[in-house]
Amino acid sequence: MNERDHVEGLCDRYTDDLGEIFTEAVRKFYAIHASDLLDVSPVSKASLINDYIYAGLRTRFQGVDGFEFLQRGNWRFVGYNSAILIRIKKISRKTRRPSVNKTSASLRFNTQQDMDLLNDRATNVYLGYFLTRTGGDLEVITFLCPDEQGNIAWRIDPVERKNQKLLDFPIEAPQPKKRRIFAKSSEAMPPAAVAT
Repeated sequence: MNERDHVEGLCDRYTDDLGEIFTEAVRKFYAIHASDLLDVSPVSKASLINDYIYAGLRTRFQGVDGFEFLQRGNWRFVGYNSAILIRIKKISRKTRRPSVNKTSASLRFNTQQDMDLLNDRATNVYLGYFLTRTGGDLEVITFLCPDEQGNIAWRIDPVERKNQKLLDFPIEAPQPKKRRIFAKSSEAMPPAAVAT
């Protein structure tokens, strides 16, 4: 069984669970941070949602045969069947791929180098997502496998595989407060021209 077969098997068995976990993580983020949404940077937002997703995966799959929950520093991973090392990551809407920081660990993961967490033959795979443009709905969940050069070797979208809609219910994103704009006052405003 190759790494793609492992991911396809995971998708076939757990797509509904993944959809629920990701949806709940996004809802939790908006419920907790609704009042300070404008103060949360995009990087912090992604980091918090990733943490909520990881916690949801751990709650749902802890003790389920084949799943391992691993951590190295601030990085959290999910191991699957000792063959796949999964990293949760927000992906770009435009490129449909994750941004890769220039840290040595990030570069190692993105170029299929051993992360010393599972066995040396484990394949590194991103479990990516992005939100709708308004930020309130989860639009895509996808597995992305980088190759040794850091390009995407293959992608599997579990929801598309099952031919279903990701969300049957929208997540309401709080709308940012409208800011009032005032015209600058000018002491020497010329009188309006009157046509005669």
